[in-house]
Amino acid sequence: MNNPTNKYIQLNSDQETVMSLNTGKHIVTAPPGTGKTELLAQRTINALQAENIKSMLCLTFTNRAAREMLDRIDQRPLGKNYLFVGSIHGFCSYYLHSNQLIPSQTILLDEEDSKQLMKECLTTDLPSEVDFDQLLKINAYIKRISKQISPDILMDIDSDLLGQWETVCKEYEAKKSSSLFLDFDDLLTLSYLALKTNPHQVYDWIQVDEAQDVNLFQWNIIG
Repeated sequence: MNNPTNKYIQLNSDQETVMSLNTGKHIVTAPPGTGKTELLAQRTINALQAENIKSMLCLTFTNRAAREMLDRIDQRPLGKNYLFVGSIHGFCSYYLHSNQLIPSQTILLDEEDSKQLMKECLTTDLPSEVDFDQLLKINAYIKRISKQISPDILMDIDSDLLGQWETVCKEYEAKKSSSLFLDFDDLLTLSYLALKTNPHQVYDWIQVDEAQDVNLFQWNIIG
């Protein structure tokens, strides 16, 4: 990828320290606009050139951020080196498909698709005003409990809402299953369960951009 903007930044002493770290676990904190993403891109290139780094996972918070990261990487992996750059959901989708853990014809629902399918599961005796974002969180909670996922990695849900929406959530899950649909939370849940029982992918190097936006459940998938 030849891009005139992909030039190494002049590193200060703190950035040089970060660049030199090659073992252990580290957190880099800095204000916006101070070159964190560019620094991570440079670390990626350096790692891919290292003989002991054969596979690298670079996670970002959004697909847009992943594209920006790729735009900054001016040397692509060669030979046996492997690099994945993407969001946590993108990685989970890749992981599930590449290990044939879901059917190849599976269709991923985006947030609007999920809300529309959930709306189709509502009945006339339920409230006309529904917070579908909250309802999808409730569905995720119920689903993870049913799969015996430890409560310490679940979001907090008002217990009064569970009984009210449980039937709707079961119908939503049934509709997805019959149509080979998966939503964003399915990607996380299925990947977590698979990695917990039988890890299929181990990376020599894992790097997370905007780590403050990664929730505890996602950290359990990464780690």
